[in-house]
Amino acid sequence: MLFISSYISWHYSKAFLNIYGIFSNFLWVIYRFFSIPLLLKTFFYPWHRLDVSYAKKLDFGEYFGTFVVNTLMRLVGMIIRLIVIFIGVVCLLLAFVFEIAFLLFWFVLPLIVIWLFYTGILKML
Repeated sequence: MLFISSYISWHYSKAFLNIYGIFSNFLWVIYRFFSIPLLLKTFFYPWHRLDVSYAKKLDFGEYFGTFVVNTLMRLVGMIIRLIVIFIGVVCLLLAFVFEIAFLLFWFVLPLIVIWLFYTGILKML
């Protein structure tokens, strides 16, 4: 009987907190891996800082070409960053949903084990 009470005590206190800590680390790693704050901070920057410097002389054609290239590089950077942010948020949400589902499963696991043991005994009789 001492084993069962110490197991229940461990299962619902220390193990529960350890599992919560592990999943918190997963969420932190996903958040840092996709570096969402940095991507939001640099959202309007050109892709890989690829931009063309404007010419010193005043030439409308060259100025317009430089403007188009710089604008396209900013659009490419925005689109790629938006895709990575979206994937990061989806991964965070999936990890969070999995964490909640696993914690609920962990919460009812002793009842499932008792039920499986009981049905196994009944099938043997």
